[in-house]
Amino acid sequence: MTSKSLPSPLEQHRSDYARRIVSRGVIVVVVALMVLQSVPGSLAERLERSRVGRMLDRSGLWQRPWTLFAPDPKQELVWLSATLVTKDGRLIDWISRDWESTGAVDKFFQFRHMNYVTRFQNPLTQDAIDDFARYLGRTQLPAGEVREVQLYKNSIKLLMPPDGTIPSREETLRSVSILPIARVQFAEKSSELSRD
Repeated sequence: MTSKSLPSPLEQHRSDYARRIVSRGVIVVVVALMVLQSVPGSLAERLERSRVGRMLDRSGLWQRPWTLFAPDPKQELVWLSATLVTKDGRLIDWISRDWESTGAVDKFFQFRHMNYVTRFQNPLTQDAIDDFARYLGRTQLPAGEVREVQLYKNSIKLLMPPDGTIPSREETLRSVSILPIARVQFAEKSSELSRD
């Protein structure tokens, strides 16, 4: 058997020094890229279309515009709800997850689900909306119990004053809307669905 000797203190110091230099270099590059993409105006747009922007997108470091903060805060809160009608006529209500009260760990592992509702605002996604209504019909109650699923897009929108200023809490006006976006019916003798 050969015995392996421990590295000398000088070798250990060089190894630790090289590791620190590499980790600091990575941090400097990431921070520099984040600063570059957060600058206002056309520089950020050009960066997004460049090779660096594509690299940031693939690596997951691209942040996209942050619409939650000034000067352009998010002005609409959207969620889904559904009414499931059973074969015996009962109405079962379903409401999508409240992401504001969800913990950070759950948000991290389910980040794709958070954007799911916002994808339904595009009229080109009607097939996906219908599929989601069918999914609810298959998963919320035992098989064969659902006769119809009605899916709704609910929203609370902040109405901005004409001058574009953000009003105080007491002066805030909100508009509440509930729009039907899908209605699917289960056929009586099979698990197939028919669309109205």
